Amino acid sequence: MDRIDGYLSRRVQNIWPEALVLISETGEYIVRRPDAEDLGLGDSFSRAQQAVDAMLAAERAKKQSA
Repeated sequence: MDRIDGYLSRRVQNIWPEALVLISETGEYIVRRPDAEDLGLGDSFSRAQQAVDAMLAAERAKKQSA
């Protein structure tokens, strides 16, 4: 059974309000959103956190250039 990572979920919800970050039974971190394919974030908290940081930075840059 997948577990929810609350900290990373709250951060990802700044981009996708209905998203959850799950930790699979194999230890993979995954972003799950309604009506979208799962997005892998890595196999450790550190890698997942770096991926979330990169997504947030990209979203900020996108908003600034618009």
